[in-house]
Amino acid sequence: MAISASSPSKIILCGEHFVVYGAPAISIPVEPRNSATLSEIPVRDEIRLKSSLGEGVIKKDGSYEGAPALSNLAATYKFLHDKLGIGGGFDAKLSYSGVPKGMGASASVCSAFAYALCKSYGMNPTEQLIFDATQAGELVAHGARASGIDAITVIRGRPQMFQRHFNDSPRFDFHPFSLALPEHTCFMVADTYRGVRSSTLDMVKKFAHGVEVGSTLPPELDSGQRERIISPYMPFYEKIKAQLKPDGDQKLLGALLDRNHTLLAERGVSCDEIDEAVEVAKGAGALGAKLTAAGGKGGAVLIYCRKFDTFAITDALAKRNYRAFELRVANKGTEVGEKKG
Repeated sequence: MAISASSPSKIILCGEHFVVYGAPAISIPVEPRNSATLSEIPVRDEIRLKSSLGEGVIKKDGSYEGAPALSNLAATYKFLHDKLGIGGGFDAKLSYSGVPKGMGASASVCSAFAYALCKSYGMNPTEQLIFDATQAGELVAHGARASGIDAITVIRGRPQMFQRHFNDSPRFDFHPFSLALPEHTCFMVADTYRGVRSSTLDMVKKFAHGVEVGSTLPPELDSGQRERIISPYMPFYEKIKAQLKPDGDQKLLGALLDRNHTLLAERGVSCDEIDEAVEVAKGAGALGAKLTAAGGKGGAVLIYCRKFDTFAITDALAKRNYRAFELRVANKGTEVGEKKG
């Protein structure tokens, strides 16, 4: 018997980098989805992983051998093993959708893998359990503690407003966010990867230098310093949020996303390829375009456009060797698919 589970991808609509210093940001679950399918095997002390990113083996104790890109799944497994006693005995086929960097693929696959593991043992996992297991994998994938927004967005399958708080118990808060695009418009994404990818940590450091705080960590800044950093962004956040409705102003929303990109580029987290993709998309009819997530080399570009312009934008970007495709806002989070005999 095989059990399959899947999770959506995600995009950051606005607020990347500024959110580190206390500004609100918006994250949206999007199709395409990523999935994990588990099939029972006689060997009970291991899980054999197979994917387009390589292969690997997770031993019953959580130790791992194989492709580095799959090592985060061993951390997710170990969390569930230590907490619930879940063991091996599976072939795990992992299907990655091929979304660009910054669209939550690691959280999506980890949450699907965790959900499928729990269901394989006859468990109905809580959202908190899948979140914690996914975060264990995210720690490995990102090399540092993740905010949790990728995990929450893909697990819940609903747009989220998230914000970092600095007080006696620093934390990120997440709240469901109602979202609808102005009529006859959609999102696209362009992949600017050309053999080199900047790390998220490097981009966080570049942004810090761009806002003139150097190596000082956000919690070490006083509230006035953090307010100085986020204040240029806040008016755009409020105006973007106000246009996310069926009768919203298409042109205004596009212009606001353009300005959000400029704010990020001025602080050092864009690159030549991202800026080129933005200009190409705009030249082909896009209403607005911006980097999404960390930015830097190999980053993704979020494009906002009228639906009838998607083909022209895709074609224009393809001529510059940038892959682009339309996104659909997801309405389901992590879920189990059909059991296969």
